[in-house]
Amino acid sequence: MKERKLIDYLPPAVRQYAEYQGITAAQQPEFSRAWAGAAALRANQFFDTLDETGLRRWERMMQITPRGTDSLETRRARVEARFSLQRPYTLPWLLLWLAETFGPENFSFDLTDYTAALALDYDALPDADRRAEDARASLAAILPENLLLELEARRQTEGVLSVGALAQQSLTLEVWPRVVTRRESTGTALSAAILETHQTLDIPPNDS
Repeated sequence: MKERKLIDYLPPAVRQYAEYQGITAAQQPEFSRAWAGAAALRANQFFDTLDETGLRRWERMMQITPRGTDSLETRRARVEARFSLQRPYTLPWLLLWLAETFGPENFSFDLTDYTAALALDYDALPDADRRAEDARASLAAILPENLLLELEARRQTEGVLSVGALAQQSLTLEVWPRVVTRRESTGTALSAAILETHQTLDIPPNDS
């Protein structure tokens, strides 16, 4: 953003005089601080543009302790997620909250019997581990006590999966006493066979 100059607000006819240039130059720092404060005030009205001062204020009110390595984007997302919590809620509201928190394509949620399962796309979410931990804490605060919460991390993978199979067949043939070329023979004959198969399955990258 281009810096605003106080002298630019004077009529062009007087900007050339040294007196006006000196007066505006002396007052410029004070007006610059006022303009910066007004811009920060506007920015701190919205979660997406909170600065350090605005974040500290919200975190103090919500009793959130940020980590020393958290970025501004991570702290903004955490404050916005905590602000969005409300009771009572319905399943459609919960799905809407998850979509706003992670993006509609970056999660799946299933509620079966007494188990709530949340799966997150770790490849699409920045700082996925911390966001998952924040989501776990938020869901633990609003989900009924009789529900079990499960978190699943989904990552894209590629490679080769080898599958092998072994089949063995054995046949025993009894040879009863009989005359073969004028000689009597008795005993057993054993026939065995081994069949081995091997299959390679390619797992291409998941483009979804």
